[in-house]
Amino acid sequence: MSLTRTEVVRKLLLSYLKLAYRRRYVVLIDFLLLAFAVYFAYALRYTLFIEEAHYSRMFFAIITFPFFVVSFLLIGGTYKTLWPSASIEEYIQLFTWYVFGILAFLLMQILIKASFSRAIVSIMLLLGIIFITSTRAVWKLAYVSRKSGKQSNKRAVIIGAGEAGTLLARDLLRSQCNIMPVGFIDDNPELKGMSVASLKVFGNTEDLRKIIPTENIEIVLIAMPSAPGDSIRRIVEIVDGMNVQVRILPSLITLADGRVTIESMRPVKLEDLLRRDPVKLDNPEVKTLIKGKTVFVTGAGGSIGSEICRQVVAAEPKEIVVLGHGEQAIYLLLEGFEYAGVQIPVRTVIADIADIDAITEVFEKYHPQIVFHAAAHKHVPLMEENPREAHSV
Repeated sequence: MSLTRTEVVRKLLLSYLKLAYRRRYVVLIDFLLLAFAVYFAYALRYTLFIEEAHYSRMFFAIITFPFFVVSFLLIGGTYKTLWPSASIEEYIQLFTWYVFGILAFLLMQILIKASFSRAIVSIMLLLGIIFITSTRAVWKLAYVSRKSGKQSNKRAVIIGAGEAGTLLARDLLRSQCNIMPVGFIDDNPELKGMSVASLKVFGNTEDLRKIIPTENIEIVLIAMPSAPGDSIRRIVEIVDGMNVQVRILPSLITLADGRVTIESMRPVKLEDLLRRDPVKLDNPEVKTLIKGKTVFVTGAGGSIGSEICRQVVAAEPKEIVVLGHGEQAIYLLLEGFEYAGVQIPVRTVIADIADIDAITEVFEKYHPQIVFHAAAHKHVPLMEENPREAHSV
C-alpha cells in the first residue's frame, strides 16, 4: 500500500522525534548545527567556495564555537529538558545559556588575539541560535503530529481563554492523554479569531451550540475557576442534550497550589452551580475583633469553613484552631496556607463535631476566644433522606 506525501512526512518527523529522547543525540546535533553555522557564515561572507587562506580560522571556529556553546548548555542543564514538550521557559533558559556560551567564545578570541571578521562572527552567532531552536521546534511539531494522529483522541473545546485555560491547553497538548483541544470559547469579543496557546478562539458561549457539531466536539472543558455559579449553570444549559461530556476546573481555592493540569478536571458538581460572588470583609472592626485572639473554626475543611479560615488568618489572630472530620480536606487547607506564606500558628484537630469529648478537649487545651461554627451537612435534599445524621450534627 503506497503512502501519501503527508504520511511520509509524518513518519519522517516521528523518526526524528526519537532522537529528542536521547540526550547524547541532542548534544551531537547541536554541535553539528553550530559547526555548520560557522561554515555557513563563511560561505555567506566569501561565497560557497571559501579560499584556502581562510581555512585555518574557519576550522578553528568550527571546533571552538560549538565547544563553548554546548559546554555552557550542559552546565545550564538544558539537555535535561524534554524538548518535544518544552514551554517558553525552557527556551528562555536555552537562550540565556547560549548567550553565556558566545560570551565565553568572544572572550577566548580576545585572550588569544584571534582575528575573526566581525561580519562572520555576527552571522554565526545569529545562525547558531536559529539552528538549535529550529531543530527543537521540529521536535515539537513531530510530537504534536504524533498526538494528532491518534484516532482515539476526543476533540475538546476549552471555555475560558485566560491563564487557567491556557495552562490547561498546553498541558493537554504535551500529555499522552486521549483529549485533543481544538480551540477556545471566550466571551471577550476582542479574542474572537485570535490564537491562544496555538489554538483558535472560535467565539463566545452563545456560539457553543453551533461550534460543537461543526468541530465534532466530544468534551467541553470549563476553565474558569473564579466564574460564578450562574455562568457555569448557563454553559451546562447551553450544551444540554448535545451528547457531550462537561468537565470543570475546581475553584481557585482548590487550586491554591498553583497547578492547573488535566488531573484537576472533573465532572460538574452541584457546588459549581451554586457558586456565589465572594463577600469581601474589609470592616476594620472585624480585624479588631479577631487580632491577637485564639480562633476556633469547625468544619474548616469545607468550602465555607476553609474560606472563613483564610479570612481569619488575614485578620492576624494569635493562633487558629481548625477542626475537620476528613483529614484530606484539612491537609489541603494546610497546603494552601503554606503556599500563601501564612505565619499564624495553625492547630489541627481531626474529629467529629458531634463527639462531645473531642470538642471539650479542644476548649480545655486551646481556650478559644472566638468560634466560627461552620461544621454542617449543606446538601438539603440528601439530608432530608438521612435525618438521623442531620440531627446529630
